[in-house]
Amino acid sequence: MKPFKLSKNKITALLFPLAMAGVNTAFAADINCAGTLYYCGTQTGDNVTVTSTVNASITPSLQGYGVYLNSGGYSLNDISVTTSGSASDAIFSNGNSGGYFLSTGTVTITTTGNSADGINLGVRGGPGSSSTDVSTNIAILSGEGGSIIAQGMGVRANNNLAEGSQSIIILGNNYTIKQTGTSVDNGTEGNGYAVYAGNRDQDISGFGFSDWLLKGYRNNNKGDSAVFIGDNAIISSAGKSTASYKGAAVYANKGGVIQLGNNTSITAAEGAYHLFASTEKQNAGKNNVGQVVEERPGTILLKGDTTANKEGSITETVFQSKGVGSMIKSGYMNYTYNNTDVIIDNNIQSSSGQFIVNGGMSAIEGGTIDLNFDDGSQFIGFSTKDSASTIDLVVQGANSRWQLTDDSQLSTLTLTRGAVLDATGDVLNSAKYDFTLKGNVINDGGMITLSDTNKQYNTRLTLDGDYSGNGGIIQMNTEWNAPGGLNGEDSLSDLFIITGSATGTTQVVPIGKAGTESFIDGNIQQVKNRLNTLNVIETGSTVDGAFTGTGRTTGAGEAQLVRDGNHYRWTLDVLIDPPTPPVVPTTPEGVPTIPVIEPTTPKVEPTIPKVGPTIWAPQVSGYVQMPQANLALNYATLGTLHERVGENQALAWDNCATCGGAVDAQTWIRIFTQHMEIDGQERLSRDSNMSIFQAGHDIDIRYNDENGSRRHTGVMASYGHDENDFYDRYRAENGLLASNKSTGKGKTDSGTVGVYSTYYTDKGGYVDVVGQASYLRNQYQARNGPDVGQNGWGTALSAEAGRPFVLQDGPWLIEPQAQLIYQYLHLDSIDDGIKVVKQGDNHGVRGRVGARLAYNRHHEANRTQTFYGIANVWHDGHSAKAIQMGRDVIQEKYNQTWGEVGLGLQIPASKDAYVYADTRYEHALGGDKHEGYRATLGFKYTWK
Repeated sequence: MKPFKLSKNKITALLFPLAMAGVNTAFAADINCAGTLYYCGTQTGDNVTVTSTVNASITPSLQGYGVYLNSGGYSLNDISVTTSGSASDAIFSNGNSGGYFLSTGTVTITTTGNSADGINLGVRGGPGSSSTDVSTNIAILSGEGGSIIAQGMGVRANNNLAEGSQSIIILGNNYTIKQTGTSVDNGTEGNGYAVYAGNRDQDISGFGFSDWLLKGYRNNNKGDSAVFIGDNAIISSAGKSTASYKGAAVYANKGGVIQLGNNTSITAAEGAYHLFASTEKQNAGKNNVGQVVEERPGTILLKGDTTANKEGSITETVFQSKGVGSMIKSGYMNYTYNNTDVIIDNNIQSSSGQFIVNGGMSAIEGGTIDLNFDDGSQFIGFSTKDSASTIDLVVQGANSRWQLTDDSQLSTLTLTRGAVLDATGDVLNSAKYDFTLKGNVINDGGMITLSDTNKQYNTRLTLDGDYSGNGGIIQMNTEWNAPGGLNGEDSLSDLFIITGSATGTTQVVPIGKAGTESFIDGNIQQVKNRLNTLNVIETGSTVDGAFTGTGRTTGAGEAQLVRDGNHYRWTLDVLIDPPTPPVVPTTPEGVPTIPVIEPTTPKVEPTIPKVGPTIWAPQVSGYVQMPQANLALNYATLGTLHERVGENQALAWDNCATCGGAVDAQTWIRIFTQHMEIDGQERLSRDSNMSIFQAGHDIDIRYNDENGSRRHTGVMASYGHDENDFYDRYRAENGLLASNKSTGKGKTDSGTVGVYSTYYTDKGGYVDVVGQASYLRNQYQARNGPDVGQNGWGTALSAEAGRPFVLQDGPWLIEPQAQLIYQYLHLDSIDDGIKVVKQGDNHGVRGRVGARLAYNRHHEANRTQTFYGIANVWHDGHSAKAIQMGRDVIQEKYNQTWGEVGLGLQIPASKDAYVYADTRYEHALGGDKHEGYRATLGFKYTWK
């Protein structure tokens, strides 16, 4: 871009080498001027009101203009200018020897005459001027809140001056610029633009001596022109396009530069552009023979937020960049001024802003549009370009959206930080659901959505170019019904087509009818046959992992996006072994030896992939296995007699069997921990880490003096916590068997109360009966999916018996044991918003037979120490219950028989207290894995 023809990077516009002070209010006056201010005496800092009612002219007498600049200027405070004559510009510089206009106050301009501009600088040279005269024309309105309402043009900086000259307009913040005339003409005087920088079309062909002599026109158009407008400007134009001229609210051509500040609002008439940057021919003209004819571009810079308020259809173009070098760009040039001394840095700094645009953007004949959209931007429209032009759009922020209204062309679209490209056609009730976007797209954390509110499954976006993803998302609607098939039978889907290459990483997210993310509509369910949908993404070329995605269904199955050559589709099947492409025979280099016998070409077949079972959603493993985990927690809470209270027969042995009868009650507590690893027979498994805190009290201990027996009756309460890691050996990623089998986690918190009654014979035999009731709270946390909570409750009843036998009247004894437990568990159904999971009522029956080998010895004060080993065989007499997930019924089977061995002890802690401990290891007796270990540490105190 070359907005100013300079050899250096900065332009300095110095009108007069004056040391002008600030506004001198000591001599300021209120001046009312009827006619051109040229005839009214003013000084620095005056507050001026100008009113002119006649048509403008320079010769034979100066009249009509509000403020006329020629080889001098004004430095004022507030000024109000009203003109009503034809071509009676409010502030006019003839460009002969330059002029300046400075205002630090509020400027109010109103012109109503035909072709009367608000500010018009450097439009013509005066009679007798030289074609090489260099002049600078400056208008700096630095105050805020000004108003310019003009029938011709609002503000106008012309470059119809000798090379090296400048016309510069600078407006402060909060300006309103309103162009009211409906005619558009850039041929003679100029009409129809609110903000303009450049040159008129009359200078293309040049003009003769009489034009220069009688009208004062000078066709020397090598100068520069620029308009800088501050923040919060409101710009509007009523100019309507004609067959010869296109209307525009903001127009830069032939080297003109316009810079709009932050938070600019622009309104244009129907059929007119909001922004128009154009490269046009600058002819040297008949009175500048020898000067080179050149085409100079117009440049429009947007410093920040920009709103294009459209009157009329959004099918019209609102931004137009035409010609080589023309530019509409997010950017700005720094500038400073001190009175008439203006310094402009020619280097364009990049910027961004929130854009609100309704309509089209167009770049033709080598033009450029380069915009950076900040978060909150809304672009409802289209873009067009030819092969010589460039449109680069960077859209960022989760609240930014480009809603396509028609097929579009651009160079590069970058979506970042959640910005959305919306190709659904959901605008103004449009029935268009098939768009083509020509260009390259970089989806850097952005989103492309094909998911329309009507869920038609027929939206199609064709990207005629290359696609690159970096954590991007593509949303679409897909419907898949039973029974389905290998080639997409019974499926409908939106489609994203890429004619070029697709690289990087992008997640495809199916959207259900209700707006649920990662959900595929329809009633597809798991079956034994292979199931695929139609293609949802088609590319010219792609790489593995370019597109991935998962879709929940109303059943247990999880759809996963898989690559099929250069296309992608949803599947419910796990691919155990990826297909191996056929080997293409190669021709060896050099001259081959011709064999006597012609060889046969071996036929190399591709490896046929091995297809596994249905892909299950990660939630399935937890939903299926949690009931078994809950049953296990309740079983552990019951425990066995010796795990729960230790060796209670010590009460009969201590003090030579004289103290037992003195015990009135007993209080005990224990801490229990367990780690288990359990594999299902089909595909599921879990690892459990369990902990229980339990306390009980023998509220009644009764002795039978006749037979030496006693009965302990008590109550107990427990808190249990169980954390499970769930696995699926057929877990898949992108349709392929995954190395990481983890599907998620689950945890359970339980509260239990129970009662027990234990009968001991004089020989040490016992019968222990325990009953308990539990409340459970389950939490499911799948690998990808929402966290789900669930309530449940259960009851359990245990009966255990044992009979010790003393070995050779010594300290050793062996004690056969048997135990039978029944358990009932109810879990509430789960509704995760997609499907209802019913785990139903679960029943469990578990039995145990085994023996305990114990060694007892008396310690101090006849207190008994007990050490023992134990071995058991456990068996579950009831298989795991099937659960229902939507339309699917899932069941896992587990090893039902296992053995365990353990060690335990009980030692006195004081005269009336014991500490006891128990550790056990269990392992399946053949079949699938069932392995774990547990430990108990307890303390009990006897009350006498």
